[in-house]
Amino acid sequence: MTGDSIPYLDFPQRVRYLIEREYFDEVALARDEQAFLESINFHYFLGYARNFRKMRREVKGFSSASISELIEVVRLDQELSCLLFEGLRMLEWRLRAAFVDSYCATHESVNSYHVASTYARDELDQPIHEAVLRQVIRSKEPYIVEHISGRGEYASGDSMAKIDELVSGLPIWSVIDSISFGTLVRMIRHARRVSEEDEFMWKLVSSAIETPHQMIHEYLVAAHTLRNLVAHHSRLWMRPTTNTPKFPNTYKREKRNAHPKSMYVMILSLSICLLKVPGGKDFKDRVDELLSTSSAFSHGIRQVFIESKS
Repeated sequence: MTGDSIPYLDFPQRVRYLIEREYFDEVALARDEQAFLESINFHYFLGYARNFRKMRREVKGFSSASISELIEVVRLDQELSCLLFEGLRMLEWRLRAAFVDSYCATHESVNSYHVASTYARDELDQPIHEAVLRQVIRSKEPYIVEHISGRGEYASGDSMAKIDELVSGLPIWSVIDSISFGTLVRMIRHARRVSEEDEFMWKLVSSAIETPHQMIHEYLVAAHTLRNLVAHHSRLWMRPTTNTPKFPNTYKREKRNAHPKSMYVMILSLSICLLKVPGGKDFKDRVDELLSTSSAFSHGIRQVFIESKS
């Protein structure tokens, strides 16, 4: 340990820290609550504690909220993450199938999906067709591996021309599940239809999942952002969102009790996309049922705070 090291707190020190920093007046823990706190990274827990302290100080009705209630908030946040992942998985399955169906109805099934001219340029530096090629060439799917090995040998550092040659001949339906969700969203948003240069595939996909054309771009970007949050163990509670879509007209009643930058708006946009997806019709009801179990948790999903540094 050097003189500049920040000491690592053992469990009793963490409890004292919470009291000294006025997160709580006292910390009385049941055995299962202590076990929970010992199982979670304390710095991660403080992300919840800072916002919880702010809520106790500034929001009417929560001044006496206890650490037990915060622990319940963290647990419910985990449950919501699992539920969102389930919904995102349903949407992802449907999007992949809808894109393949729409693509094969308007394009040749081989080669064109990894050609630069198929896609309009987007805001990212890497061209979409290159992202597709790099992900397909790294796939371990037996059908793809066998195809590539039959055409040559791939080595890291190979040129895009070499990768294109190895991937050539694979139909899109065989590679679509080897492409990341982020790249899939880029493909849907920017792939052109062969028949008309100014027409894009997103209209066909939007029709297939019965989602409003004018909102599909915002909903896809929101779904990608939400998927990254869930997959990377991020806190959802009291988190201001980025790439937040407009409030869905379908849920006008909910607008009165939700901040426009809250996590709830993103969840509603996902719910809209799932209404016609098998198994997705009751997704919003399941989310609302979970939120109803804790007023503190519900408040933090429907509202937002900017964390303070202390």
